[in-house]
This record gives sequence, structure tokens and C-alpha cells, in this order.
Amino acid sequence: MPKVKSVIVIDYYEGIQGMLASRGDFPYDDFLANPRMRTQTEIVWATDVFSSRPSLLCDIKGELKDRYSYALKERINAIEAIIESLKTEDGGVALSELLSKAISYIDERSVYCGDGNIVVVNWGLIPRRPDLDSGSIYRSGKFVGNWGNFQPVPQVLEKPNIKEEPRGNEPEVNVEPVISVPPVSAPSPVTEEIPVVEHEIPVESAPKETVQPVSPQIVTPPPIVQADKVEIPKPTEKKEEEKKENPEKPEASIQDKENYDNKDTGKNAKNTKKEDEYNWKSFFSGLWQGLKFFFRKIWWVLLLLLLLFAVLFFCKGCQGPISQINPFYNPLPENPRILPIESGAVGMSADGMTQIATDRLNIMLEKENDNTMLEWAKAFKKEYSGENYEIFYYNEEFYNLQIKVPSAEREQIKKEIKQKLSGFSFDVFDETVFNTEAVSFNDPELSNEAHAWYLNAIEAIDAWNLTLGDPDVIVAVVDNGFDTTHPEFQGKIIRPFNVLTQNANLRPILTKDGEDAHGTHVAATAVGNCNNGQGLMGIAPKCKLMPVQVGNDNPEGCMSNQAIIEGVLYAINQGADVVNVSLGMYTSDTVKEMSEGQQLNYISSSMKQEELMWAKIFEKAKQRNCIIVLAAGNDNVISGIDPKKRSNESIRVSAVNTEQTKAKFSNYGVYPNLNRIYSTISAPGVEIFSAAPHGKYTNMQGTSMAAPIVTGAVALMKSIDRNITLEQAVKFMQETGKNVGSSIGPMLNLKKTVMRANG
Repeated sequence: MPKVKSVIVIDYYEGIQGMLASRGDFPYDDFLANPRMRTQTEIVWATDVFSSRPSLLCDIKGELKDRYSYALKERINAIEAIIESLKTEDGGVALSELLSKAISYIDERSVYCGDGNIVVVNWGLIPRRPDLDSGSIYRSGKFVGNWGNFQPVPQVLEKPNIKEEPRGNEPEVNVEPVISVPPVSAPSPVTEEIPVVEHEIPVESAPKETVQPVSPQIVTPPPIVQADKVEIPKPTEKKEEEKKENPEKPEASIQDKENYDNKDTGKNAKNTKKEDEYNWKSFFSGLWQGLKFFFRKIWWVLLLLLLLFAVLFFCKGCQGPISQINPFYNPLPENPRILPIESGAVGMSADGMTQIATDRLNIMLEKENDNTMLEWAKAFKKEYSGENYEIFYYNEEFYNLQIKVPSAEREQIKKEIKQKLSGFSFDVFDETVFNTEAVSFNDPELSNEAHAWYLNAIEAIDAWNLTLGDPDVIVAVVDNGFDTTHPEFQGKIIRPFNVLTQNANLRPILTKDGEDAHGTHVAATAVGNCNNGQGLMGIAPKCKLMPVQVGNDNPEGCMSNQAIIEGVLYAINQGADVVNVSLGMYTSDTVKEMSEGQQLNYISSSMKQEELMWAKIFEKAKQRNCIIVLAAGNDNVISGIDPKKRSNESIRVSAVNTEQTKAKFSNYGVYPNLNRIYSTISAPGVEIFSAAPHGKYTNMQGTSMAAPIVTGAVALMKSIDRNITLEQAVKFMQETGKNVGSSIGPMLNLKKTVMRANG
């Protein structure tokens, strides 16, 4: 292969095209125009990609020019990536130099655009004069031929007529070539019209003798495989050649040389920066080709892995050996639910002090990171893998879980689980069972006048002259069940919820004594309708009711601690202003026989995990300015025996009788010297007449009936001022209440309390 000189790079067109076509990373086969004929003064270019006359890139304006400029840059980048790749291949250095010369001087005046295609003419022509750029050395080229009716003719190269001029003047060249593409076996619409591009190149000095035209037979360039013989002239050789061709051209001044050198240095720096940039493109281009090859070879393996991952993902809740290898395994239930109290699953705690659910345990975790609960659950299932050991409930806000275990193994698991799961910090405790804080009472001798005794005792009628309540104030009642169709609730129920069924289906529960009226009675006492021609009216008859059911059918009417917690959290999160909880823990005879001092010591040392859990709930309620009212209990013990009634961040309500003294069954607890208060306020809790299921009414008694009276009072205060806090509400009630003994809080006077709140 001869040395690659300036303009004869185009003689290697077929070799360059073959090399580009053989590489899968260059899809632009028609980018370089075909140099069909070359003389000393002009080159005729041809292409077959345009169906209509194209335009020069320099003549295109606006967004279209931007798109074609981007496409041009894309093609040049692809070739530069190939050049860099060739430099690393055996025998590829010479080929990279040849390809580099082919694209060294391309500008907008040699780029034709049309039909979404780009064709470059004047490629591979290296300027001989360094003071001229790549465009100024060429005359304006143009495609020739009739685009509409151009018909291909046999390839014939006629001799050009060249008119000779004296030396020193630019020769007048007249070349009229007629060219066409080689015939093909089956013509297509694309190859029937062959556009030809003609560009002219000025000659700096014309020879005296007549220039002989190129032979009609185009010489096939040397095979591209001989590119390793390509030699690039050294700068000194190129300078001597220029001197021979231009003997009269003076030497450039030293200053001109310095200016040119500086200019050339800037260009070299720019080219070096481009090479660094496109080395990465070359790398990623080669990487993409490798990835495509890789995927073609092992697509079936990838498909198999995808199917395997899909199976593992959909089996993330599956138990058994597969769970040990499943990266998606998650033993936490998708829909955590509270376990209902089941018949035969209620018993006494190991110390005989409390009534508990024997088929479950509560876990309170110490959060170390966001995955602590999931990791604990996995560790639990690893140690207890059978179907009899399940996680049914969890709460990420308080980081507690409830696990179902066989009743016969509960005590053993409770003792050993912390050792088996020693990598976690947590407490384990029993699920306490609660009952309604009421004593059923029916007396056929009661007269209607007696039904309203408690309303008169707290001066409710005078309070109603100030307010009957605001419909925007929401009173939540968390109880065992409700008859929401009762006339006392017509038009006032908002966002009802059943914790166990996770829906709005509420009803009175069934016990061994039949249908239970507790929740219906409590709710009507707090907010029962007025002026409906039936029964009595609630303390805050114009406020809204949010009934939250936490009980299910069981002989004893028991409810779990976790269900009650979930119900209170629901009420807080749903915007309740005040929450009534008239539910109490079972108290054993052992506790009832303790002295007050022994009870205080028991309170200080027992059930601390549940106490902590309720403290968190009260704190959350305080943040939402929601006040929680609790029935003190009916066992005539210190109400703090129940861990949820130990915090001053709630209102604990004791009961008084018709003589306005402590009811004999009511729990108590006022110890100011010890800074321990377990009875905040008291209210009537005997012979309370209110609603029962199926539109009926009945008398009930207990602190469960006293609590909703105080709940109604808080609702009336919030109807006057929604921003009243727990501390303010307690202060208003205690300062205006009636002293009914040292062991319980003062008895509510509704009239004075509302007046105080009204300012």
C-alpha cells in the first residue's frame, strides 16, 4: 500500500467502507459519499440515499439544523471510537491513522442532509496550506442530475475537456463526467435514482502541460488488510513536498510561525480533550456489544432466574425450609389483626393476680434500626417454625408484636424466648383480659322521676343553657359493641370501626347472659340525642359519636388489651377530641385482700411493660390534644392496679351513689403526699338510665356509667374552646367539683365546669 498522501485517502474508499461495515458498532453505511471520479482539480461524489434534492448543513436553519448537527456529531463520535479501538488491536495502528485522516476536515459546507440521512463529501482531503481551514480550500460542490427524472445509465467515464492556462493563473477546468451505480440484479426504488455530488478543489499552481484525465477504468484501491504498510509523511517531508510544489511561495515569518504554532497547540489540546472524552464512549460502546452477546448466549438462564425470583417473591410468606433461603421471606403479616378472645383461652396469670389470654404473648421491642422488627420476626420463626407459632399483629409506631402460641407452651416460651433470641433487646409479657366496668341492675319499682337523678345531681340542665355541644366535636367511645341503629344515635355517628373485623360492621356482642348492652349504654350516656321523644339525653347531645368496637362474642364478654390499644389509637388518628374507655382489668381475690400499702407496692413493681405502652399512647393523644377518659374500676381497690390507669396524662373517673358519696364498688386512689393520684374526678355511677339495644332503655351502674358523664363534660368544654387541654379540663372540673371524700376525686358539677370554661 503506498503512502497515504493528502487527497488520495479517498482511493481507499472501498477498504474504509468494508472495514466500517464489518463492525457492528457503526450502523451508518452511507455516511461517506462515494468518490466516483477524481482528477487533479475536482472530484465527483455519488450516493443513493436521497429521494429528493438534499441541502447543505450550513444552509439549514433552526431546530432542523440542530437535529442534523446532533446526528453528524453522533456519526463522527462513532468513527472516533473505532479509531481508538483500532489503536489497541494488532496491526490496527495504520488503519486508525487512515480512518483518522478520512474525517479530519469535515465542516458544514461538505455535509448534505435530507430524508433523515447525512452524507459527507470532501472527506479525506487534507489542506496543504495551514492558514486555510477545511472549508476554504474547496469550491462549493453540488449534486448533479435531474432528481425527478434521473435514470441510471451504464458507467462510462468520458474524457474531460481541460483548457490550459499560463502558469501563475488559476486554470479553467471543465469536467463533464457521466456516472452511475453498477447494475444490480433486482432494481429497487432506492437504487433507481442515484444522486451525484460534484465538488471542486482549487489548485494553487497549475502545471504547464495539459493534465491527462483519469482512465475510465477506476483502479480498485489496495485491500484494507495491507493497511499496516501505511506510512504517514513526517513534517519535514511534507514541508519539502510543499516547497517543490510551490517554489515561489515565501517562507513564513518567525512571528507567523509562532502564531500558527500557538494555534496548532490549542487545537491539539482540544483534540486531546475530545479523545479523553470519547475513550469512555468507546469503552461503553464495547461494553454494550459484549452485554448483547452475553444476553444472546444465556437468555434462558436469565429467564430461569427471573422465574425463580418471581416464585420466591410470591412465596415470601411461606413457611418451611424454603423460608430459610428465600431473600424475600417476611413472616410479618401483610394485614396485621387483633386476635379475638376465644372460648376456653382465658385463664389466670402464673402469679394468680390477673386474668389473661392463654394463647398469646406480647412483645415490646427496642428499636435499633428500621429492620429490627423484621429481623426479630425472622429469628422467631427460625426458632419456632411450626404453624402453631405465628405473628398475628404488630405495630411499627410502638414497636410491639403479638404472637400466637399453644396455651400449654405459653409459660415455657415466655421463659426461654429472650435467651433464644439473645441478639435483640425486648420484653415479653402476657395479654391481659378486660371486662366491662358495669353491674347490671333492673328494678321494676323505679319511677321515671328517678331516671334523671344524676342529671339533676350535676346540674346538667343549667349547663345546657350555655351549650348542648358542637357537631364539630367528636366523642369516641371504645367499647365491646354497639347497636348503631338506636334512635339515640341517629344522625350523629362518624367513622365507626370494628378493630377485630377491620371494617365498619358494629353490633352488640353475645355472652353467656345474652346480648350485651354495655357499649350502647355508655355511648348514649355521653352523647345521646335530645328532643327525640324517647328516653333521656346524653351529656353532650349535639356532639358527634365515633363508636369503636373491640369485643367479640365469647361467654365472659372478655376483650384483649391489644384490641383496646388498637381501638384507642384508631380514635386518636381519626381526629377524636375525647375518647371514653369504660373497660377494666380483672382483679383477683388476692389483690382485693391486700392492704392499701401492699397495693401501692404491687403497682410500683408489676406490669411495667403495659404501663409503658399506655404511657406512649397518652403522649400521642396529648400531641393531638385528644383527652382520654377512663373508668376507674369496680373492685373497690386502688385503680392503679390496672396499668393503663396509672398515668396523670389521662382522666380516671370514680363513681358516687345517689347520696353523692363514694359507691361501695368504686375503685379509688388519692395520695397527694406520695404524689400519686389514681382517681382524678368522680361522677354518678349508680342507677344510670340510658339506651339498650333494639331501641330499648335500661338502668346500669358502675364506673363505666360515671366515665361517659365526665366524657360528655369534656366534650361541652371543647365545644366552647377546641383548644382546651387536658390540664385545663382537669383544673376546671376539680376546682368547681364537690368534695365527696378523701379517697376519690371531687364530684363533677357540670354547670360550674362549663361556666368556668366559658370564662
